[in-house]
Amino acid sequence: MAKPASEETKPPKAKRKGAIAASARRRRARRVSAPRANPVGAGGAPGLDDVKTIGIGLGAYAGTRLLQRMATVIVAKKRPRWKKHVHALAGVVALGATWFVGRRIKAVAPYHETALIGSGIAAVQGLITAYV
Repeated sequence: MAKPASEETKPPKAKRKGAIAASARRRRARRVSAPRANPVGAGGAPGLDDVKTIGIGLGAYAGTRLLQRMATVIVAKKRPRWKKHVHALAGVVALGATWFVGRRIKAVAPYHETALIGSGIAAVQGLITAYV
């Protein structure tokens, strides 16, 4: 049985000819060309990015407050004296989780800073409410 030829001894591939190859070359050239005059996303409603940013921050704030509330209610049944400490700790843990997870997940990365601000405000509010 004959051995297959190695990569070095194979002749180079011939360039494609014909209409299909020409259209493929034109498509490739268009992809590399200058940016379009009407880029995607430019036709969106004005101010939509601001609403999205505010919504994400508000969602992070609400999520952190909900986590604090849930932790407080659960611990208050078993250890009522630990209630305020757990409330403050839950806010700090939620802020840490937002900071840690927000950088690692690609889908969340664009909103990391906004979510961090919302969660941070809720954590600080929980600390102030618990100890002041």
